[in-house]
Amino acid sequence: MSAHDDLAANYQLRKKIIPGDIDVHPTENAIVVNYTVQASILGENGQPVAGDRKLSQKIIRIKTLTPSTNLTTIAQEVVEKCKLIHPSKTREVEQVLYYLLQRQAATDDDVMSDREWLKRQLEDQKREEERGGGGTGGGTSDQAKQQEAPSIANIESYIEGLYEEIPDKIKSTRNVLELARDPANLDALVGNDALMSALSRVLREDNRKSTPLNTNIITIFYCFSQFAQYQDVITAHKVGDMCLRIVEMELRRFGIWCEDLKGLEGKADKDKASAAASEVESRKFQAMVGKQDQLLFVSFNLLFNLSNDLSIEPKMVKRGIIKYLVEMLARATPELVVLAINFLKRLSVIRDNKDELIGMGDGFISKLDRLLPSEHEALQALLLRLTLNLIHDAYFRTLLHRAHFLPKLVSHLQTISLANSSALKRQIAPTLQILYMLSLDEKHRAAFANAETTALVLRLLLSQPTSVFSSSSSTSTSATPATATTTTTTTAAAAGQGAERLPLMALAVNLANNARTAPLLLADNSLKFLMKRVMKTRDPLLWKMLRGMAGCTGAEGRMAFLDYIDDIMHLLLKSTSQPETLVEMLGLLASLTIPDFDFAKLAEAYGLLTFVQGKLQAAVDVVVGAGEAIGHGDGDGDTGTAGLADDDDITLEVVVLLGTMANDENVGPLVSRTQIPQILMELMIAKEDDDEMILQIIYCAYQFLLIESTRAVLLDDTEIVSYLIDLLYDRNVEIRKMCDVCLDLISEFDDAYLLKIRHQKFHYHNSEWLHRIAQSTSAAAHPELMYVVDDHHISGSGGDPTASAAGISPSRDAYEAYAAGRRGAIFDPKEPWSDSDSEVDGDDFGKGMVVGGNNALLDGF
Repeated sequence: MSAHDDLAANYQLRKKIIPGDIDVHPTENAIVVNYTVQASILGENGQPVAGDRKLSQKIIRIKTLTPSTNLTTIAQEVVEKCKLIHPSKTREVEQVLYYLLQRQAATDDDVMSDREWLKRQLEDQKREEERGGGGTGGGTSDQAKQQEAPSIANIESYIEGLYEEIPDKIKSTRNVLELARDPANLDALVGNDALMSALSRVLREDNRKSTPLNTNIITIFYCFSQFAQYQDVITAHKVGDMCLRIVEMELRRFGIWCEDLKGLEGKADKDKASAAASEVESRKFQAMVGKQDQLLFVSFNLLFNLSNDLSIEPKMVKRGIIKYLVEMLARATPELVVLAINFLKRLSVIRDNKDELIGMGDGFISKLDRLLPSEHEALQALLLRLTLNLIHDAYFRTLLHRAHFLPKLVSHLQTISLANSSALKRQIAPTLQILYMLSLDEKHRAAFANAETTALVLRLLLSQPTSVFSSSSSTSTSATPATATTTTTTTAAAAGQGAERLPLMALAVNLANNARTAPLLLADNSLKFLMKRVMKTRDPLLWKMLRGMAGCTGAEGRMAFLDYIDDIMHLLLKSTSQPETLVEMLGLLASLTIPDFDFAKLAEAYGLLTFVQGKLQAAVDVVVGAGEAIGHGDGDGDTGTAGLADDDDITLEVVVLLGTMANDENVGPLVSRTQIPQILMELMIAKEDDDEMILQIIYCAYQFLLIESTRAVLLDDTEIVSYLIDLLYDRNVEIRKMCDVCLDLISEFDDAYLLKIRHQKFHYHNSEWLHRIAQSTSAAAHPELMYVVDDHHISGSGGDPTASAAGISPSRDAYEAYAAGRRGAIFDPKEPWSDSDSEVDGDDFGKGMVVGGNNALLDGF
């Protein structure tokens, strides 16, 4: 303890109080004295080793303050009793007391209603007009010329003016504003605590008395807000909070003005004298709105700068700034509208803000509708950017379609595409992006079904610069049993072709994949120009567009592609090293489902079946090779496990093409002389995790089962029936339906399979009933056991030969392992029954379920 006391004795604590500025209390009849408490710890040598500062306030309440009070005496008394106020500041204390007295006398004015304020503003406006108009008379102008220019040396007199009447305050704030416009003066102004406190106090207490006064003060703070180092000072004086309050007050007054104006207009319709008075009052109100717009403009500019602080922006949103900004969109001042849109654009990148904006519904959409199109180029460009931020929301797209925005956007695109202005040209890309987003929803694409829109898209597309595209461009496709669904993707290489190309091509692809818009894209012999362009550029996105047109234009539209089939085939065989182009060309050929088209002749002329067989075999080899590599520990395990490969898109389109070619019965004999049927079955096993691939292979097999030559190969040389029966239990509903159709087809053509397929299909369609029977039978015969079929070996439990002979095992391990290994099984391996491929009946497929030693399937017949 003694050592600790000795160490403490070597250090001393010193406190120092530093007086600060003197201010008035915002609500009470009191003086606020600011001061700083500085604490320092002194070391052995008397030098400070640690210190801290704390800002504090002392409130001095003035109990008696009347017009007859001697302010000088009270000021001296305050200085004598408060040690924090130096005697040299007695004059300043007296000024603060005078301000308190004036504020107390003006209490009635502070609580006047908005309607009374408007009346007073009209009277002031009338007096200004009588003196010569424009707000100031000729004498005032001459006096202003004679006044000396504002100087930083006179800052104290400007501060004193802030404690006087409203005209003096306006004059003082105007002088300070002139100083604040020069960045060289900002440090001196911000560093003057008395000035900053006085400005913020006047703005807080006198904001209802004078619009020009509010405009001057907020403009001064706006000059500060343009520099990040001064924004903390603005926040400390709560200027942003006061700005929002002023904006709310002004908008409320604007609403009152609108109601009064409507009342005057209603009277004007009945009386000529009232009409003349209404016109005069309307002019006065317009002048007031101009001043109000100036105040709102500088207020939102200040808030816009403060919103750069991410901690302040959410507070503004909570205070309802989005609602205020939307109301600004109805104003007539272009600069104010531009600022509001720019502010909304910044706020819209936050999801919650975006949801609030869209949640306003038609109230917001109607204001956007009024602004588009606009003669103000900056306003129009920002409006497009704001719309682009919001249009990723599906509900907002629906609102735009309801408001018939699409014709306006198309008309705007038509205008700017023909304009020579570079500023207008830059609006083409965002306009195309918006149109593309509007075309995302299938239900809304019909709105594009007019000749004007499709003609404009084709004109812009064909006017794009031509260049040969390499394999660096990227596209992706996905297929379904009925149609191929396409999705546009972009790459950096494609982005180099210009900002307009990608959204334009994406829009064209979406329109090409709609049954109502695709035929319009073929009008006026446009296919000829599109084919000529795609043969030259080899653009995969253009091939994607043509593929969609071939799939959605109907039989007549598909027939138009036959004129270019030879060119397509030549380019197809040359594009094997360009997978992005190859997959689209294969998709295009697969879409040509023309009943009378001779695919057999096409296959013989270009060796198409050899090409197809090679692609299918390569896909199988990739998966098999990956599996072997994993088995030897040479691979990473991803590709082989999933059964997927990099060229699965191409493989899928090859299978779809093969199904389309099978519509021509003359293709059957050609296919039967190849290994394509056998490779398809191998591919089905290799791609067992790819539902889309399995579905297309089953559809292709269905087409081949309709042709006698290929049907014989499938039934005699492959295990297609076993595969189809197994897939009856797949989780995918479409796969189960296709398997059911294929098995029905096999039963019709081959009686040898009829009974076996009927047995298994009975089991499939009555699985739940068999489940219940299995439960009840097992519980009755062996209440201590729940029997299941053991697929891999027949063994009993506890040496029971009867159970072993019946194929019943009380152990669930082998059954659960088998059930879990079945692809996409729809049954639960934990259930106490089984539909496994028991070998008790000696069948190779269509095996029955053994329950209590009986074949449940045979019992069903």
